Amino acid sequence: NKYASMCCTGEVAAIPRSMRGHAQCCNTEVYDNRTQACCVGQNIFELATELCCAGTVTTDGGPITHACCGDNTYVKREPKLCCAGSVRNGERGIHGCCGPDVIELQFERCCNGITYNHHFEVCCNGFLEHYPGGELDFQCCGGHIIPRFTPNQQCCAGMLIYDPAMERCCGNHTYSVNSAKQCCGGHAMYEPSTHMCCSRPFGQEVVAGDTCHVAPAPSLPATPAPVPAPAQPAGGGPGQPAAGG
Repeated sequence: NKYASMCCTGEVAAIPRSMRGHAQCCNTEVYDNRTQACCVGQNIFELATELCCAGTVTTDGGPITHACCGDNTYVKREPKLCCAGSVRNGERGIHGCCGPDVIELQFERCCNGITYNHHFEVCCNGFLEHYPGGELDFQCCGGHIIPRFTPNQQCCAGMLIYDPAMERCCGNHTYSVNSAKQCCGGHAMYEPSTHMCCSRPFGQEVVAGDTCHVAPAPSLPATPAPVPAPAQPAGGGPGQPAAGG
C-alpha cells in the first residue's frame, strides 16, 4: 500500500496513519514535515523544541528562544554573541566580533581579523596605519588615506570623495543631488529628457546598463492607391470574337 509505507534509502518504512500526506524520508526513517525536519539527511528533530546546528541536533531549545553558533546554541535574549562559531559574552549593538574576539564598537573596529582603535588608526585595504584622529578625521579611498572633510564623506570609484547629502556617485563621476541627471546601471549618467536607461537601444547591441537615445517611432510608408484593372474588350474575354462578327 503506497499510502502506508514508502522507500527510504533502500528500505521500506511504515507511515503512521497520523502522518499520511505529510511523511518524508530522513535516512531510513519517516518524519512528519508539519512538526519535524531532517538534520543534514541523517537525524530527525522537533521544529518547536530542537535545532539542527552544524549537523548536530541540539535539545536546549527551539528557534524561538535559541540560535545556533557552530554546533552549539545560545539563548537569544541573553547578552551573547556568536563569534567565529564560538559563543561569547557581549551586547548586540554595543559589542561586535573580530574573528573569535569580542570588540567594543564605540572604540574598536576589525581590520582583516585584527582589532584596532578607529580613533587612532585607519584600516586601508586590509592594512592598519596610525593617524592622529583615526577614521574620524581620515578615510581610505582607492588604497590611499585621505583627510575626511565631512562626517559623512564617501569614496567614489576609489578616486573621488563626495558628501552623499550633496552629491551622488555614478561610475567614476559625481554629480549634484539637485541635478536632473540620473545614473544608469551604476556607471553611466544620462539626461532623462533626451535619453533613457536601457540595455538594448534601437538597432544596436550594448552592455546592460548603457544609455541609449530615445529614437522616434519609425513612420510607416504610405499605402499606394489601388491600380484599376484593365478594361475587357466588348463581346467577351480574350480570344473570343465579338458578337455579330
